[in-house]
Amino acid sequence: MFDDEKICLIICYELYRANSAYEKYIQYSYFKNYIKCIDGKKKDNYEILEYMAYSDFVVHFYLCLEGMCCREFKKNILPDASNIQDRLINQEMERCIEVLNLNKEDFLDTKEFVEKFRQMRNKLSHASIDRLVNNNLVAFKKKYDKYLQVLFSVTKNGIFRNFEKAIVEGNYPSSF
Repeated sequence: MFDDEKICLIICYELYRANSAYEKYIQYSYFKNYIKCIDGKKKDNYEILEYMAYSDFVVHFYLCLEGMCCREFKKNILPDASNIQDRLINQEMERCIEVLNLNKEDFLDTKEFVEKFRQMRNKLSHASIDRLVNNNLVAFKKKYDKYLQVLFSVTKNGIFRNFEKAIVEGNYPSSF
């Protein structure tokens, strides 16, 4: 049986974790570059932390979007999930580009981005040798980070704004 309240909690929880991971990623990037400027040496520990934080960001943001897809269809689990999710996330990506009035020519590969986003999330989340063999998060970030930034900023602002409104009105889920 579909439980909208719990799906909303999951969406908010995953978005909060994605936002937290992204803030850590920014912080570690700053520390890495700051220390490198001071002593001229590369700091591997900050690069590892930066990688882990971006990895967590990708995983939790995808899970947030996955929850939004479940809510759209009023189902706890979607049959043929990857095709449905890819289609819905692509539609949302195109809507975000339009809402922000961005040049569509700068975002030609939205379908490819969505597919690679799902694949990267799977590689980062599952205990598989694929995680080590074909996992190039750095290349993914270099090619698709602008897509993630657009999708994340619009999603985050919309959900947090709605959640704050629900809190003010007293219409929010009462517990985890």
